[in-house]
Amino acid sequence: MSIAIIEGKAIEKEKDVYVQVASQIDFGVGYGYNYHAFLDRLGYDLERPIHIVWKDHAVSKDVLGRDFDRLVDLMEQIKRDDERFCPEGERFTFSLE
Repeated sequence: MSIAIIEGKAIEKEKDVYVQVASQIDFGVGYGYNYHAFLDRLGYDLERPIHIVWKDHAVSKDVLGRDFDRLVDLMEQIKRDDERFCPEGERFTFSLE
């Protein structure tokens, strides 16, 4: 299982989320550190299982505002898709702490 921990207190801009996750899970050559690249890697390209823990997420929410909501919505959609199409134990999951 690949696990990434987002340190919410270290987030100052949206790109920081992408950089933190990609520093812990190999996103491969040419990763663009943006919303669409994040979707492509998490949603389609990476081998499962993957789990992301977002620590101090409330701090990130205050800093990122709508961008935080958009990222959580994206991860929730990927999680739902995996629940529909991937066997248990071979899915993307995440938690907000």
